[in-house]
Amino acid sequence: MNIHFSNEGLYSELVSATLETVVIGSVAYGVATRESDKDSVSIIASNDGLFNTHHMLQYVGDVDDEMFITLKQFINLIITGDQTVLYEASFNCTGELKWISDFANEGIFNSYKVVNAYLGFAKRDIKNIKKKYSANKLFHIYRGLAFADVMMNGGTLNEDIFKALKKYKEQKTMATEDIEFHIKLVSSKYDDLKAEILSRLENKEIPFVMSMDNMKRVENKYNEYIKSNTYNDKFKEIEYEELFYNAIENGVTY
Repeated sequence: MNIHFSNEGLYSELVSATLETVVIGSVAYGVATRESDKDSVSIIASNDGLFNTHHMLQYVGDVDDEMFITLKQFINLIITGDQTVLYEASFNCTGELKWISDFANEGIFNSYKVVNAYLGFAKRDIKNIKKKYSANKLFHIYRGLAFADVMMNGGTLNEDIFKALKKYKEQKTMATEDIEFHIKLVSSKYDDLKAEILSRLENKEIPFVMSMDNMKRVENKYNEYIKSNTYNDKFKEIEYEELFYNAIENGVTY
């Protein structure tokens, strides 16, 4: 969930405090079409403020979706699974925050809670796509199931699936038999993964949340990093709490 803003002064401050920007969404998976936005998450060095919640700030000043989140909250939301897109982003840090990607590739963020978050979103979208077909929704279902599978069984994402999804998005249509085939496929895959994760949790083969030892490793690295010159040179106290309170008070729909 994102809180939208268009203030260019705030946008400039957030950009200047950015440690690293990670591309997410359809562009990251090679399924973008000419009509797709280029979504990104910028991880900033700033006071946490509203980022103690699961909300991110989203700049709406141009055609692309640019989200901003503090480093502390970025890590927190990876661990809790409250924003699955940030789990995915954690693999794609290549600059100053490559240490986060090193942790992600090691698998220490993998837990029942994160896997179950992906499966929950997939279940919701499978229910909705049965009512109304959407190539974008189908992409999100496959994406969620793929990450759940990778977390439990290793391996990598199936690029062939995403190539097929791009074709459907470009065509903006799908034959009835293709729709029924994919619904049956993702429904079966969801059932298999749900049964597997419950079995693994019961047999203590996967932690409910990240283990205490791994949390300590991440905490130590985080505390070391925020003392670095790189972090402190970027750090800015930024006033954005009012955006959050206004959004809650006025019943903004995210």
